[in-house]
Amino acid sequence: MPAFGNGKGRGLLFCLYCHAYEVRDQPIGVLGTHPGAVRHALLLRQWSHDVVFFAHTLDLGAEEREQLAARGIVVAVGTVKRLVTEGDRLRGVELAEGHVVPRSAVFVFPRMVPHDALLTGLGCERDDSGWVTTDDAGRTSVSGVWAVCNVS
Repeated sequence: MPAFGNGKGRGLLFCLYCHAYEVRDQPIGVLGTHPGAVRHALLLRQWSHDVVFFAHTLDLGAEEREQLAARGIVVAVGTVKRLVTEGDRLRGVELAEGHVVPRSAVFVFPRMVPHDALLTGLGCERDDSGWVTTDDAGRTSVSGVWAVCNVS
């Protein structure tokens, strides 16, 4: 993972549903640290005409490159060295070869961790990925127990 400036900067974001509106119409970057980052970039395109996907260590397939190109998202190839800050503001993304791509905000795909001790303590089953299993109505494997949102 690249170094994130001086640790005091603003502009490194993860939740596009919470923060994309706040950085609308600004130059946005997406770090390719997770396969879900491509979807992040595609969704962020509705908030800005200037989105750059930093492939970083993610190996993009032809279909993903095609999807990004179809939405007008530029792919920056190369490893991200660091986020460049000035004061407490993000100013850009520096690639390992030294080139800085100006950005006002950069999104990373969050690693979701279910906080489901109560549910698993009741005996609710988990799927192979570790998430509590539910049906379409949110019912778990335990009669009378439902799960929604960040635990299923």
